[in-house]
Amino acid sequence: MDLTYWAVFAGTVIAVSMIPGPSTLIAFSHGASHGWLRSTITASGNAVASACQAIAASAGPGQVLTGSATLFLTLNYAGAAYLAYVDIQL
Repeated sequence: MDLTYWAVFAGTVIAVSMIPGPSTLIAFSHGASHGWLRSTITASGNAVASACQAIAASAGPGQVLTGSATLFLTLNYAGAAYLAYVDIQL
């Protein structure tokens, strides 16, 4: 893969990681409720998860899903079924 693509990918991952989301809110909540140490542990866990996602994405499953519309649709329905299952459990 060309270095330009890697640079764009890395820049996108960093930019998206900077946008506040649920993980940021939970880190703030832990900081307010339990102090800076728990907040730091939560933020570190978020950073590790983001790195794992970036590694998984760069490993190529996107190429496989792009090439197979059926597999992509199946994965979408499986994700929707899982979310419905979790919702019912709550």
